[in-house]
Amino acid sequence: MKNINEFASSNNTEIKRFEQSNPVTHESVKAELSECATVEINRVFEQLKTIFPAWPQAFPTQSSLNLAKNVWSKALIEAGITSKEQLAIGFMKARRSQQDFMPSCGKFIAWCKPEPEDFGLPCI
Repeated sequence: MKNINEFASSNNTEIKRFEQSNPVTHESVKAELSECATVEINRVFEQLKTIFPAWPQAFPTQSSLNLAKNVWSKALIEAGITSKEQLAIGFMKARRSQQDFMPSCGKFIAWCKPEPEDFGLPCI
């Protein structure tokens, strides 16, 4: 029977061998996350553009739309809005807003934060 030090040593060797044969670089992880984030922010904007028909007033050029996607991505992450459930709550409130124009990033973030009423509970 191996003692704990021998067991740990053999496992460390196996882990190192695996890591060498299957390299995962910081750049590859970052690129994969970036691609996922791009797909998700595009999905967010497609939803918002459908909900708010006057969206071209806020983003009249592709350049301004791309800049907005970048800023919104950072703002959503900074605010902790990272789950599809949070975004779904934001979309629900956006559909209820009866507005034609795109909301500010801050307003959409506020919509994404669940409140008791979103779950059918009484307001406190």
